[in-house]
Amino acid sequence: MEYQSKFWNDYFNYYDVLLRVIPYQELFKRIVSHLQVSKNIKLLDLGAGTGNLQAFLPKNIDVISLDNSAEALDRLKTKFPNAQVYKHSITEKLPFKDNEFDRIISNNVLYTLPSDQWDFVISEIKRVSKPQSLIVISNLNTNFKAIKIYKDHIKKSLRNKGVLKTIWDVSSLIYPTIKMIQFNKIINKNNEKGRYSFLNAEEQKLKFEKHDLISVGETEKIYSGQANLNVFISRKKNTVSTA
Repeated sequence: MEYQSKFWNDYFNYYDVLLRVIPYQELFKRIVSHLQVSKNIKLLDLGAGTGNLQAFLPKNIDVISLDNSAEALDRLKTKFPNAQVYKHSITEKLPFKDNEFDRIISNNVLYTLPSDQWDFVISEIKRVSKPQSLIVISNLNTNFKAIKIYKDHIKKSLRNKGVLKTIWDVSSLIYPTIKMIQFNKIINKNNEKGRYSFLNAEEQKLKFEKHDLISVGETEKIYSGQANLNVFISRKKNTVSTA
C-alpha cells in the first residue's frame, strides 16, 4: 500500500539513530550470537532496512539484504557499498531458489504484517532455507513501548559512561528520538487497527513450528523486554527448484 511505503521511507530517514541506543546494540549482538556465522555461510537478511545487522557481523560473510523500501536500501548501500541488495516485498514470492541460504534473519519485520500474512512469509522462509539452516526471528511484542527502550538506554549509559557523557549523548539524540517515538505511535495505532500484528511469545513460536521448523530453546525477551526472539532449525528434505 502506498501509505505503507511512504511511512517506511520517512521512518528510515531517522532509523540509524538506533545504532547509538544501547538496547538496540544488545539486540543485534544477541542475534549474531545465535547465527553461528562463518565465512562459508550464505545469509539472508529479510527486511534488512538500512543494513544495521552488517555492522555486527564478521567481515567476508556472504549477506543478501532484501527490503521493500528504496530509502532504506539507498542508505544501506551508502554504508556498505559492496552490499548485495534486493528491493522486494516479503509478501510476494522471494526471488531466490529453494534451499539457498544457510542462515536467515528477520528482525522487527513480520510484525508489520497482518497476522493472516505470516503463513505465506514463513513458508517462503522455509523454502529458501537449506536443511539444518538456522533461522533467527525477532519481533516487537504485545508489551511494546518505545519509551521503555530509551529509558533502559539512559540507565545503562549512566552505569557505563557516567552522568556527563550520558547528558551529552542524550541531548544530541533528542530530535531524532522524538521523531522515532512519533513513528512508533503510528506503529502502535496500526497494530490496534489490525494492520500490524504484535504477538506474544507463544504465538510467534507456534506460527513457525506450524511449518515444521524446529524451535531451539525458549523464546527470549530482548530489546529492553519489548521484543521476542526465537531460533529455529529447518529440517525439510533437500529439494531443488527455481524461483
